[in-house]
This record gives sequence, structure tokens and C-alpha cells, in this order.
Amino acid sequence: MDPIKAMIGKVLSLKPEILFQLIIANASLNIFKYDDENFYLTSINSMIPSRFHETF
Repeated sequence: MDPIKAMIGKVLSLKPEILFQLIIANASLNIFKYDDENFYLTSINSMIPSRFHETF
């Protein structure tokens, strides 16, 4: 499994079988945030990163 899918699985507590069906487009952004000792998935397959520029 590639590192991006592994990170998504860790953050969302998903089984590997589910992640094999997930398609991550080339050159897309998957944005993770780390706050208060927790990871959050903010965006998946995003093409416009400015939409997700916010602070916690």
C-alpha cells in the first residue's frame, strides 16, 4: 500500500480492503493537519489548496 493510503487508513481507522478501492489522482493534494496530538484529514484529491488554508 502506498504511503498516502496508509496515512488515510491510520487517520480514519479504515481497513486495508477499503483503501484498495480508493483512487488517488496524480498531482492531487491530500491535506492532513496535526492538532492537539491528533491527525485530521482535511482534504482528499483536492486540486485547489487555497480552499483549505485555515488555522485551527
